[in-house]
Amino acid sequence: MRVCAGCARFGKVIPTPAARAGASAQTIGQRLRARDTRMTEKRVPLESEDELVEDFGGRVRKAREAKRVTLEDLARAVNEKKSLLAKIESGSFFPDPTVTAKLEAALGIKLREKVADVAPQKSRARGGMTIGDLIKMQKD
Repeated sequence: MRVCAGCARFGKVIPTPAARAGASAQTIGQRLRARDTRMTEKRVPLESEDELVEDFGGRVRKAREAKRVTLEDLARAVNEKKSLLAKIESGSFFPDPTVTAKLEAALGIKLREKVADVAPQKSRARGGMTIGDLIKMQKD
């Protein structure tokens, strides 16, 4: 606040928060851009031959309980949030490959397995696939 010299004698000068914190000269736009770069999504490898097992959440929970480790301690060990690990254990969140690798190393379990290539069945050459062919495929 700016005041005249006569009124200034009734108050005291209080430094601005930026001046107290080391006088960061960044504009708001610069700070927002910096935040946006920090908040971008992590890159995840596209494809691998390994797939996450179906019961990954149960495996993580059983291995953690077998080692008698709390969720908080496991979160600290793998440097992830407790809430993320809770979602993984419940099966409502599919971990990315980096988190999967951390959990495998910390708990000594396998959460990924190789997926066998499935060869597509050839349909009959005359006329393509029929409804009967679809029913046969569903029964197999």
